[in-house]
Amino acid sequence: PVGEAAAPPAPAGPGQVMASAGLSEREQAGCRQLLEFLETEELLALTDTVTNRLVHPENRQEAIHAILVYSQSVEELLRRRKVYRDTIFKYLAAQGIPVPPSSEKHLLIDRVKQYWSGQLAVSEDRKPHVESHGERKKSPQDDIHALGEEFCQWYFELLNSQHPLGVKSEETWGPQHFWEDAKMKFCYNTLVKSEETWGPQHFWEDAKMKFCYNTLVKSEETW
Repeated sequence: PVGEAAAPPAPAGPGQVMASAGLSEREQAGCRQLLEFLETEELLALTDTVTNRLVHPENRQEAIHAILVYSQSVEELLRRRKVYRDTIFKYLAAQGIPVPPSSEKHLLIDRVKQYWSGQLAVSEDRKPHVESHGERKKSPQDDIHALGEEFCQWYFELLNSQHPLGVKSEETWGPQHFWEDAKMKFCYNTLVKSEETWGPQHFWEDAKMKFCYNTLVKSEETW
């Protein structure tokens, strides 16, 4: 009797590790970390090359999974043109493995293979911080907050230098620091809360006078 043909094994999902012909689990883990330094578009292009356009991943993790499954060896994968020399260098730097910045790609690949085979021991305190793709993705709001903090530090240090008893600054506070249409809103935290808004012509002079006046009379206002 003719037996039924066995069904082919189902492919591993993106979250599973499927050992390919030439990659050990350690090599797969290392390749996964290295590939995270590529942009999404670069990963998809590399997937097309490795799979001969037979696999169409929908996201980064599926792309990395396909690359690992269809790569026959570390050498084959890292020598591909779409795995850039700079990418390998960044990975080694993130692992704390010192290499000359001018090293050619094949030397970097040899260094990676030595590391993955356990021939290189690197202590944790030697690892610098190198951003991967995920870490580089930050909200524009982060830039706004950072810029605001930097401005406030500069502005109030300069303003406080106008204090009669404060540390003087070599930089002169004046209209050159502001746009022509700039305005200042001054808030008073006294028994009766009030606000003042000054126009672009003399608000820095008014603010300076107000600042010095309240110092001399020991006002309870908070600056």
